[in-house]
Amino acid sequence: HGKYTLMARSRRFGVTRQPVELTGDIASKLEMPPVQPLLLVNASNEPGLSQYYARILAGSVSGYDTHEVSVHGAMDNIDGVYPYETVVWFTGKAANALSDNAQKALTEYLAGGGRLLLSGQDISTGLANSAFFKNTLHATLVSASVAPKTALQGIGGDPIGHGLVPFSLQEGNGANNQVTPDALGAADAKASPILRWQTTIFNRYAALRIQDG
Repeated sequence: HGKYTLMARSRRFGVTRQPVELTGDIASKLEMPPVQPLLLVNASNEPGLSQYYARILAGSVSGYDTHEVSVHGAMDNIDGVYPYETVVWFTGKAANALSDNAQKALTEYLAGGGRLLLSGQDISTGLANSAFFKNTLHATLVSASVAPKTALQGIGGDPIGHGLVPFSLQEGNGANNQVTPDALGAADAKASPILRWQTTIFNRYAALRIQDG
């Protein structure tokens, strides 16, 4: 007996909560609205940057939802990301765009089978000393400032990076806002490089692929 909140959540459906009062056996009906397969989170405080992701997503997924942090507020609760099969989260030039609560939410999301693409010029600098960076993303910070016009090269044999021809983050038809990009390293065997910076130091990577579990 007593008053409780009944909660239900599932991939591809929103999280639903309903107050219930137990006085014996009850049956309760919960309506869970469907959501798109992918969530795009713009944590850059620059709403205009979403257009660059929209160009790609429009032709590659059946549909997606967008959360603009500067408009809709922080995305720092598991309820916000859990329903989505994939979350694309980008921070632009912001170094501290992932709060402790957001890190906890994404850790729980990934542990539950979610898929995350996390991108940002200084995202690694902002997270370098966190448990989230080392234990969830399995990454290390190698350099906080790579020359912005340094070319990127796909890693041969990697299922994502193999065959990617060298390209630059600057001087193309993108946002051209990456002026001090980070270089990554793999913290353990769960992280595999996808892209490397074409520098004389071989192990400076621009992207990692994580397979955990």
